Amino acid sequence: MAAYKIAVVPGDGIGKEVVPIGLAAARRALEVTGSPPLATTELDWSCERYLRQGSLMPADGLARLAEHDAILFGAVGSPQVPDHVSLWGLLLPIRQHFDLYVNLRPVRVLDGILSPLRHGTRETVDMLFIRENTEGEYSGVGGRFHQGSPDEVALQTAVYSRRGVERIARYAFERARERRKKVASVTKSNAIQYTAVLWDEVVRDVAESFPDVEMTSYLVDAPGVAGRCRREQPLRRYPDRPWGCAPRFAWAGRLCEPQPIQEVSLPLRAGPRIGAGDRRARDREPHGDGVGGRAPARTPRRARCQRAHLAGS
Repeated sequence: MAAYKIAVVPGDGIGKEVVPIGLAAARRALEVTGSPPLATTELDWSCERYLRQGSLMPADGLARLAEHDAILFGAVGSPQVPDHVSLWGLLLPIRQHFDLYVNLRPVRVLDGILSPLRHGTRETVDMLFIRENTEGEYSGVGGRFHQGSPDEVALQTAVYSRRGVERIARYAFERARERRKKVASVTKSNAIQYTAVLWDEVVRDVAESFPDVEMTSYLVDAPGVAGRCRREQPLRRYPDRPWGCAPRFAWAGRLCEPQPIQEVSLPLRAGPRIGAGDRRARDREPHGDGVGGRAPARTPRRARCQRAHLAGS
């Protein structure tokens, strides 16, 4: 059996920790399933390389990557290297050269893992966030002139193409058809009247080819974009407003296949004020429920008033 040829770029920081674990898991999975093994090429492309040699990858780096079946990329970034240098020196050239236009982020609740969504279940929290990965702000179109002077101007242009929007929308609808047959499209088309409106129009056109998939458009400001939340006790005031619950959900993305219709039951917890006193309270009681045998911290007066107002008292 021919081995899968994988280019391994651990990069910086946590990438060096997670990539070996990911490789070990992949190798074991291939072994168990009787699949071809992995043949890896380790590449030291990183901010450390940039600090030593002045570039994050060699001039023929993209050609070397093209010789492989896939790329396992860890992370890029360092306090010693400006973020735009590290991103445009390694990750974005790889994305654009190989046209890696799908950014796929699954969101699930896993058994035994503490999470802000810990009151959810596998059935109520299971989403795919799908973002276009090569256009928009990643186009790199713009520039600076009069640099360093009081009259300096910087321009950054987001580029959306009909082809780019259509293919990522079609990908989202195809994934939704395999799952729960629901798509949420999220934009800022009330203020961004050209690119975001084009996005909305193209997504609606694509939706016509998927009559079995329900599509809903949202403005990114709207809380509860991909789902609904409620208190364990229904609100007495404004019961029909999904933003009347706490904590609030606000998922900002481009396209997602949202959670099921059933609501996620979340307990009401008033948001903390910003201040040293509130930080001390949070330090004493990190989860708001007296974890570890410690008495719960006293709720600030403003939060108590907010709790009373939301309860309709």
